[in-house]
Amino acid sequence: MTYKITKNINRISFHDSRITDFKLTDNVIVLQLDWAKLDNYEEENLPSLVLGSCVLTLNGVYHSSLEVEKNKGNIKLDFSDTFPKQFKEILENVSQNDNEISFKGFTPINGTNENNVSYQWTIWKLCFESFEFTWSTSITVDEWENGSIPN
Repeated sequence: MTYKITKNINRISFHDSRITDFKLTDNVIVLQLDWAKLDNYEEENLPSLVLGSCVLTLNGVYHSSLEVEKNKGNIKLDFSDTFPKQFKEILENVSQNDNEISFKGFTPINGTNENNVSYQWTIWKLCFESFEFTWSTSITVDEWENGSIPN
């Protein structure tokens, strides 16, 4: 069974998540992530859940910006289709409302193998008309804290 939410995007935490797939079609962005945490699944009257593989679909994307934080201020970057998979991990996501999200994490700046790579703090901001967040496996936070993982 597939579950979904379409409101209160700020309930979703992608801390330590990885983008495993990315699709951009017209003004729709689809991100497949390896896991997430959902606070207060009010639609089913459930507490916080730890989710397995999940999909965030952003519909009507009308703004996207990409910046790298530097000591002397942020530097704007051009977006490429390969960028989302370059996130080593999403370390933080922030939403002020249901029409925007910012992902913060590290992306590589040099090197070709894991042992010789330097990373930079990168911010990807998106504004959109609506979102849909779906998943099919979950466990409670208590189960997760006791060592279970969503199958």
